[in-house]
Amino acid sequence: MPSETEVIRAALKGNPETHAKLRKLAQEGKIGTFAEIPPDEPLTLVAAVEHYGIVGAKKVTCTTCAIGVWISPSTQEMLKGRGAAPTAIICVPCFRQTIKERREEERTQ
Repeated sequence: MPSETEVIRAALKGNPETHAKLRKLAQEGKIGTFAEIPPDEPLTLVAAVEHYGIVGAKKVTCTTCAIGVWISPSTQEMLKGRGAAPTAIICVPCFRQTIKERREEERTQ
């Protein structure tokens, strides 16, 4: 089974448009690492519906639509350190819908 890093590299290699968007968001400071997020700050994680064969992945429920999503071992470890801090885990389709709604709100303002 592949490691998390191998799966991420393969996914980004197969989706250069997504890779470019993520790189731009990171450069703009709109996304970062878990280390940059204070442990008591509310957090929303985006998780895949697909397992991708990652060893140790755990199935949890999307906070928005209740579909099963998978979180990696490193995400599981990060969540342990958050204690009671508010954390939402959403699937990719719910994330896309949220982004679409926010863009529509911005256009109407």
